[in-house]
This record gives sequence, structure tokens and C-alpha cells, in this order.
Amino acid sequence: MELVTESQIAGIFRGWEGNGMYILANGQVWKQAQYRYEQNSLLNPTARVWSDDDRFYLEVAGMPDRIEVRPLTADVAEPIGGAPHRREG
Repeated sequence: MELVTESQIAGIFRGWEGNGMYILANGQVWKQAQYRYEQNSLLNPTARVWSDDDRFYLEVAGMPDRIEVRPLTADVAEPIGGAPHRREG
């Protein structure tokens, strides 16, 4: 897996919400692509997005597992040649 971005969840993170949407402090927005429900309550936890081929996974400090997500913002491009990249500017 390759690290795509590292930031924080902006505000209170309440865990995986089934089909939740997560806003990172860097402005990126990610939506759950797999159903998972697990409650937690964390303030501004560190969040990392990883890629594996054409899939993305969100890892949040304090949660036991990563979940599959998809980007809802344009600053994360789809993989090109199998390697995801961030758009600059």
C-alpha cells in the first residue's frame, strides 16, 4: 500500500457510520465505500489515506481497522498507471 495523504479528521470523529462522509483538515472529503459501523468519539484524530491499486483506505488513529473509501473532492486524482497522485494547486 502507498500513503496518499496524512491529515486529521476535522472536529469530532464518531467512528464508522455505515456510509459516512469524512472531512479532513486539508479539505479532502472521503466517503465510506464499504459498510462498517463502529462507534467511537475522538477529537481531531490523525487520518491517513492509503491506496492499493485502484482502491483507497482510510485509517483513523484510535480505530482498529482501515475501511475502504472513495474521494469526493477533486484534489485526489484516480490512479494513473496504477499509482495514485495528488493534484497540485
